[in-house]
Amino acid sequence: MAVRIAAAHDSDILLDGIKGILEADHRFCLTASARCTFDLLSLVERTPLDLVLLSDRLYGGDLVETVGALRDLAPNTRLIILGTATDGRFIRDLLLLGVSGYLDWADSLCDLLPIAVQTVLLNRPFLSPTAHAEYLTGLRETSDLRPLTREAYRMLYLLREGYTMKQIAADLNLPVKRTYKLRDRLRERFGARTNEEMMARVANSIMDLASQI
Repeated sequence: MAVRIAAAHDSDILLDGIKGILEADHRFCLTASARCTFDLLSLVERTPLDLVLLSDRLYGGDLVETVGALRDLAPNTRLIILGTATDGRFIRDLLLLGVSGYLDWADSLCDLLPIAVQTVLLNRPFLSPTAHAEYLTGLRETSDLRPLTREAYRMLYLLREGYTMKQIAADLNLPVKRTYKLRDRLRERFGARTNEEMMARVANSIMDLASQI
């Protein structure tokens, strides 16, 4: 029986390429595809799948929120991210959120996609060479830090956009007191005394990801 796989990307050309690579191996079958987050979540909700290939370029949602929603809807379905690994700390956070693998677009999709699928279906994590290098770098830099939560990413973005703490609390649907505690933990994480100092120390790649949430 072929492995049931869904792919999500905003490009039909890349979806066709993924389909061709997978179906060259008789073990795999691209059951369905989606070009936006809403269609992907609807698909996963109604269709039994073994694996979802999720691009970091998808209409209608951000990567972290989409991963969380997929974990809620189908906790036993494996998940491989197809993306650009710009920050190893973010890859680490995704793995801790339940992602099974990360395949960087800089690496050979033709060569590595079948290997990635086979690896995660054996309940083993998979990182392509570029993603693995970034991941190891991130571990060395932040070995003593907890991963950022979805709330933390969102707060970083809202702070950069100039939101007040009350506005952030409303956006996150959190009590104001808890919102201040979250901000203080972020300041401590980045070794900053003020929001401005924290923004200056946050890597551009982290802020690019936060802006999607």
